[in-house]
Amino acid sequence: TLKKFLPKKNINRFITISHGQRNPAKDWGIENWKVLLQSITYHYPSLSVIIVGTKIEYQRAKKLQKIKPTIINLCGKSNIQELIEIIHKSKFHISHDDGTMHIASMFNKKNIAIFSRFGKKGHFFPTNSKSIVFYPKISIKKTSPDKILKIFKKKFF
Repeated sequence: TLKKFLPKKNINRFITISHGQRNPAKDWGIENWKVLLQSITYHYPSLSVIIVGTKIEYQRAKKLQKIKPTIINLCGKSNIQELIEIIHKSKFHISHDDGTMHIASMFNKKNIAIFSRFGKKGHFFPTNSKSIVFYPKISIKKTSPDKILKIFKKKFF
């Protein structure tokens, strides 16, 4: 599966991102994702980033893909089995509070889940001990990309 999506040289060195959010109250915002991806690709230039999501999220992911050629937009291009395999084989996963964080958790994958105050604290949090959850005091928009990057750098290796 991965061979059809990734260049051979990057097949073992990638992370996954699920950036889309259909509910505006739960959306971290495209600018925060841009800042985070710019920082990750700067600090880890040989690392590929695969953006996963639905067809609806494709155009938004296309904007993020422009940051660097090592960012691959698979929004709407994989089926559920392929999505599960991609997240399973990734080195790390970063997402909103969506189903992909549970896939990462299921495989005991290191991951960061960015929550909004929309849901009750602790409700639907990933259950894996390698999961880091950001649950804001005020607004999801106030969760700093620098904070996410700091945890990513600390936990990635």
